[in-house]
Amino acid sequence: MIVPHLNRRDLEVLGIFIQMILCSAYKISKITNIPSASIWRILVRFSTLGLIIKEERGFKVTPRGLVIAYLLIDKDYIRDKVAER
Repeated sequence: MIVPHLNRRDLEVLGIFIQMILCSAYKISKITNIPSASIWRILVRFSTLGLIIKEERGFKVTPRGLVIAYLLIDKDYIRDKVAER
């Protein structure tokens, strides 16, 4: 598997998806204090990379997104959440 390069902001947003099952772009923007336009760009890129999928009322992390989060986010609580799923 090729691991995409994700910056600090990308990892922060991916971590939100690990903690929440379904999340809207608005909610991610409010939690992270990242502007909505930037969140949309991140979500479009994540969708292209296959890390998230669009659901009816928000976005949801994919199994690929879970694996990438486990590999790249060095926080025990994130790894525990990924292991639970």
